[in-house]
Amino acid sequence: MPLVSCLMVTHGRYNLTCQALACFLAQDHPHRELLILNHHPVPLILGITPPTGTSVHIFNEPNTNTFGANLNLILDRAQGEFIRTWDSDDYFLPWCISQGVEMIGDKPAWKPARSWFVQGESVTLEANNFEPSILWRRDFVDALRFDEGEVESTTLCDALPHHFV
Repeated sequence: MPLVSCLMVTHGRYNLTCQALACFLAQDHPHRELLILNHHPVPLILGITPPTGTSVHIFNEPNTNTFGANLNLILDRAQGEFIRTWDSDDYFLPWCISQGVEMIGDKPAWKPARSWFVQGESVTLEANNFEPSILWRRDFVDALRFDEGEVESTTLCDALPHHFV
């Protein structure tokens, strides 16, 4: 089973981070790690004991970097063969990591065609255009890196259409 590294950048959003962590701990893929970079001045402290084969690393490093620059900071610490972002304000179904590992084949990245979206009381299944659901091969991410400008992840997302058939 390959190790999947999930990268989360947050700015002191404790309640949302706890929800995202619960989604991570509920995943059915046994070999995974979550790297959380909290760039808020107040440290993020979570008292948890992850299951065997799973690790959670919290880096409290106050800074004013862009989202992409912070993703690259924790990418450099990730150990996984596969990479995916893990947004603190998203919900993840328990099979989203294992599904990606199963479906990626020899492609550089994989994402589901549709995702569930919740807005108020409404839940809809819509076309998936969002980067948090993408599973990337590590070598692909290392070659392109996350865009360190003001737009989230454009380098990787812009490269994807050239790699899918």
